[in-house]
Amino acid sequence: MIPQLQATLLTLPFEILVKILSHACTDDGATGRVLTRVCKPVRALCLSTSVDIQSVGVDGVRKMDGFLEVLKGREEGTRRVKALRLEEPEEDEWEEHEEEEEEGIPAQDPRVQVTSILRTISSSHLLILSLTYPYVYGQPPDTPSYPLLPLPLPLSASAPASKADVVFPNLCDLTLHGPFERDSFEHAYTDYAPRLRRFALSGYAYLPPTFGELLHTWFPALEELWLEVTHGGYGYASEEGERGEETVLGMAERFCGVDDQAGAQSSSEGVHLRLMTLVYQPTNSFAKGTGRLLQAYAAHLEAYVRLAERVSAEAEAEAEVEIHRFPSYKPGMKDSWHHVDPRGARAWLVEAFGRFFARREEGEEKEDVLAARSTGFEEGGPGSGRKKRLVVYPGPVVALRGELPEVHRAMERDRRRLWLERRDGVLGSS
Repeated sequence: MIPQLQATLLTLPFEILVKILSHACTDDGATGRVLTRVCKPVRALCLSTSVDIQSVGVDGVRKMDGFLEVLKGREEGTRRVKALRLEEPEEDEWEEHEEEEEEGIPAQDPRVQVTSILRTISSSHLLILSLTYPYVYGQPPDTPSYPLLPLPLPLSASAPASKADVVFPNLCDLTLHGPFERDSFEHAYTDYAPRLRRFALSGYAYLPPTFGELLHTWFPALEELWLEVTHGGYGYASEEGERGEETVLGMAERFCGVDDQAGAQSSSEGVHLRLMTLVYQPTNSFAKGTGRLLQAYAAHLEAYVRLAERVSAEAEAEAEVEIHRFPSYKPGMKDSWHHVDPRGARAWLVEAFGRFFARREEGEEKEDVLAARSTGFEEGGPGSGRKKRLVVYPGPVVALRGELPEVHRAMERDRRRLWLERRDGVLGSS
């Protein structure tokens, strides 16, 4: 079997062989691991070209340690990773962490592995990066928050940070999910990713009111922004009393050019931004005392509807707005909204959110898009001269307790699917 493989593959011109292997190694690294075990010539080719590690996905701290050892076993010029995904520990590893905490052993901070890996790979070759930080339990009270962008932070007084920032000159796609807090945004990032075109952020507990301006400072070439937003009073408010969802709404208004202060801020916020996508987390309606929060959420969604109406009414509007209805995570099945009695105490839920719910009954089919104008951005692409585009995916109001975990798992699957699409797109274009 191996001699036949050598006769067919290794007789090909070097450039063609590398291109074939590059097309094969676009998963999370499984194909590359197999290739390095085929035979010595193929292994040598992989080590010299880094084709086997051009696309890597690592789940869990232990596997991060293993991948770091693999990187350190290669010469410095052969650590060329193009697509990298580092994910939070797996469920079985969290169970071990809980056991260690009971025994008094502190949980391991994954920032050590993440930072070490990013400083070991060839930073100039990295094109797409996805980091998912977990909530780490058992850390000392003085442990600093996760930095928004991975930098060598001091984890203790005995481990000072390096002065050199991690810089990725060719990074074009960045996805971050983690418990980012107020001081996560305080580092003065400079020249971090000057060519970054797409940025996705989720899981944060705080969003500064100047987030739009910070994005332009960090990523001057940014064209696409994807934000997962949590509503309902969770997370910190800024010193001005503004919460994350209010900050995002203000950014959306300025993005569409309908904010009263948009003209004054347009020179410093989102100059190149062409696509802004907002995905709202689900909000539960079964917990005690959520009525006030749900009313605020209904008013918040109506603000986006009014924004869409204002943009639609302007003949020369510089943006297009697309508002979707609540997603259905059980296709073909009745969901919790069918259990809300329109004559009961919670009947106001149907009245407040009914327009966002694609109720399917008696043969009626509602469009998944509540408000939209022509979707020219995806057809023409960035830089095509078409209008900017704002897309809003409201998070459903869940009426049954048992459905909330299912909805969260569905959102996790959506995030993973989005990563796969972005990875394939970036590697295909490279």
